[in-house]
Formats: sequence, structure tokens, C-alpha cells
Amino acid sequence: MASKVKVITRVRPPLTHETTPRCIVVEDNYDYLQLRNLNKSKVEVLRYRFDRCYDSDSRQEELYNKDIAPLVKNVFDGINTTVFAYGNTGAGKTFTMQGTQENPGVIPRVMEAMVNNMVEIQNKKINCSLSMSYLELYNEKLYDLLVA
Repeated sequence: MASKVKVITRVRPPLTHETTPRCIVVEDNYDYLQLRNLNKSKVEVLRYRFDRCYDSDSRQEELYNKDIAPLVKNVFDGINTTVFAYGNTGAGKTFTMQGTQENPGVIPRVMEAMVNNMVEIQNKKINCSLSMSYLELYNEKLYDLLVA
């Protein structure tokens, strides 16, 4: 079986102190990201292609349903799966992965789906076990966030 890596990007909303025009634009087809260099006398536009791009108005539910939920099925088909969030401090990784009580992120949604799938499987009298990790790499140190 060949591995498949998908690269998905999400643009966070502007912070209250950010008053300059937006230099990152998600194109209408949601697979190109434009970076506009506004510091030059002539505006330079760079385009980067991703498997999917989410703009600053995207919702947690949308990202989960389109790109994460299908991975849960893969796990129960025996495929090892990883969701990896990467970016600068303040880029929105924690919000995307954890979310809030009212607007859960990737991790709580995946956990709910995994538990629901396990209950379904166990109701069919099929043995099922699950192992997972929740890690953070920060300043070249790896932290296991499930250890108390």
C-alpha cells in the first residue's frame, strides 16, 4: 500500500492589532493560496498549490468533515493515520486542533468519532483496541500531552 500525504492549509483571521491589508488570499477553487508582497512598490503575487486551503472564515466543522472525518474510517480499515499541525506561534494550530467548548476542534471531534465507531464494532461482538498519542514538538523538545 502506498502512503499518501495531503497538505492542507488554514489562514487564521486577522488579529485586532493587525491593520494592514491582508497579504494572504485563498483562491475560489480552495486549492491555491496567494501571498501578496505589499512591501514593494510593485505588488508581487506568489501562488502556492495545496490539497485544500481554508480561508479565515472557515469553520471547524467544515475542515473536519471535508478532510479529517474520512481519516477516521481509514483508521478502522487498519491504516495508520496522522494529523500534523505545523506553523508559527499564533498561527492558529491550537484553535484548529483543540477548539473551544462551544466550537470543538479536530481532536475532540476525532475522539468522539473514534469512540462511536468502537462502540458500533463492539456491539457486533468484534474485538477492538485503540492506541493514540497526542504530542507537541516545541523548541526541539517533544512533549507527550496525555501524560499528567
